[in-house]
Amino acid sequence: MVVLAAVDRSNQAHGVVEEARYLADLTNEELHVIHVLSRKEFVDLERTSVDETGGPASIDQVRQTAESIADEIASETESEYVPVGEFGNVASEISQYANNNEVSYVVIGGRKRTPVGKAVFGSVTQSVLLETKVPVVTLMNSAQ
Repeated sequence: MVVLAAVDRSNQAHGVVEEARYLADLTNEELHVIHVLSRKEFVDLERTSVDETGGPASIDQVRQTAESIADEIASETESEYVPVGEFGNVASEISQYANNNEVSYVVIGGRKRTPVGKAVFGSVTQSVLLETKVPVVTLMNSAQ
């Protein structure tokens, strides 16, 4: 089984990895760290690729970029881990990975938001909670 740390580029990401590492050590399970490139990040990467190489980035290059971000974020952890890179709808990709890869727990960061903010903007954390078939541990952080 696997403990999955779902990270973004926020200041909270290292805490998510450490909490997932603690849980993985406690349950004697493997740690996977996933970063999902959002559609906006994907478009930015495509523009950069076209500017630099004259052509679009391949699917493998996009996943490798996301995997490198996951690896960079998790590099300070004291445990072994598997970096994972995906792209697309962030909540859906995290949930799909968790549901298809023998994940026992997902650890994800969250922000305290008003009910109106959640309704208008949505919430990756809320979507993962609803779409994932395994327990989700949420580290909350106040909105800035």
